[in-house]
Amino acid sequence: MDVDVASRIKLTDLVLQQNRYKSNASLEENIGFYLGGPFLSTLGRIPRAYSDFNKGFDTEAWDSLLPPAISNIRKGARYIEEGGIRSRREDFIYNDISTGEAAAKMLGFAPSGYTFEQERNARNKRVERSIVNERTELLRKLYIANRMGDWETENEILKEIEEYNADHPEMYLDPKSIHKSLKTHAKTTAKMYNGITINDKLRGIIDQSNSEYKQ
Repeated sequence: MDVDVASRIKLTDLVLQQNRYKSNASLEENIGFYLGGPFLSTLGRIPRAYSDFNKGFDTEAWDSLLPPAISNIRKGARYIEEGGIRSRREDFIYNDISTGEAAAKMLGFAPSGYTFEQERNARNKRVERSIVNERTELLRKLYIANRMGDWETENEILKEIEEYNADHPEMYLDPKSIHKSLKTHAKTTAKMYNGITINDKLRGIIDQSNSEYKQ
């Protein structure tokens, strides 16, 4: 039986714990995390449960509202019944769970295989997000430089794109992709509505709303 007990008995992070659930938290969220403690965490469950009820995730909503001891028992029993741990899309995150691992969850200890998959998934998404965001930012800067006629900056960004292509050939930015991106940015600019984008189908409703919204 492989159970993750390290997070419960470790001697590190005794003063300041890492927020495992939000690595890119804002300053305000970090202040709340470190100063609010269990009380703020408990309060935070209420709006989360409300949101889950509205979305039809009744099981998850009750898990948020019930005391951890009870919700852990519910989760452990559910893991046995479903044969593993599923995402909200009902996809397996960790299957082939043993009865011992499910029983340990009832006591508050997650299966180590599950925590490993969660950590690996989070790392994979960080890698993906970093590469995709870099690509998006390069194209955005290129469009701005091109639009403003800043040819020196544009040439610098094109060199950065060459470096990006060398580092990430699987996300290669060829001339066709760059041209398509510039055209898309230009179309978006043309549809800007006082600095924001509005769905064309909703412009009539927005115009009517604006006519009723007086300063």
